[in-house]
Amino acid sequence: MAEPGEAERKAELIAALQRSRADFTQGFQALRRDLDLPSHFTHAFRRHKALYLAGATGLGWVMGRLPFRRKKIYIDRGSNKKIKEAGEAGLLLVGLKFLFSIFRPALAAFAARKIAAFAESRERGGFPYRKE
Repeated sequence: MAEPGEAERKAELIAALQRSRADFTQGFQALRRDLDLPSHFTHAFRRHKALYLAGATGLGWVMGRLPFRRKKIYIDRGSNKKIKEAGEAGLLLVGLKFLFSIFRPALAAFAARKIAAFAESRERGGFPYRKE
């Protein structure tokens, strides 16, 4: 049989567990409020709008005054082999771009047909190129 004091002890444990859960819930909600950075930034911006705008203006002015980095390219004038290769590669890329712009509609139509055939075969449960 259960002892008479055991029921009181059980009730105390249940009450302590409920207090612990309530404390945990309150602590977790406080943590969520503290970690809600967008809300903090929005509230701070609304309270100190002039300071934020002045800071952004000052930062933009300073960044506008900084010299931008110039990339220096050194070319060996002794051999024009690399320059010729770069020129040929550039011409090749221009040609490929031109050809791609011409054949783009045909490629799009081809891809659309293949995708449609694949989707149709998936509806039937087979493979698109299997002859049965």
